Amino acid sequence: MQSSEILDRLVARVRFRHLSMLLELRRTGTIGKAAARLHLTQPALSKALKEIEDAFGFPIFRRGARGLAPTPAGQAVLNGAAVLLAELGHLNEVTRLSRQEPAMVLHLGAPRRSARACCPPFWRNCGPATNASSCA
Repeated sequence: MQSSEILDRLVARVRFRHLSMLLELRRTGTIGKAAARLHLTQPALSKALKEIEDAFGFPIFRRGARGLAPTPAGQAVLNGAAVLLAELGHLNEVTRLSRQEPAMVLHLGAPRRSARACCPPFWRNCGPATNASSCA
């Protein structure tokens, strides 16, 4: 199977909630504890884990008497899951901030030479005939 087909399969079958489940399984080390923290039944979480592992095509965790341990490939999935969830949080914050009106607008006034000397970042893209309000 080509990598584009694998990616299409993952996009169709794996959701962000699945990634959260995987990270909780790693954190707690057992299906029972993770299910309790996620407010799921143990059978429901076991089924979801099987579906996630089927989507990836390999086991993410080894099951043992002491609970769950990530496989080497599973560790890569867990690392990626953490990155994706962090990026989702960042995206949420950026979009939240972009919907807000600015708290205030600051107007600065200074002679051009003084301003260039003390505030170079404000004047970086300014030509000789521009003013601060038109500078990026």
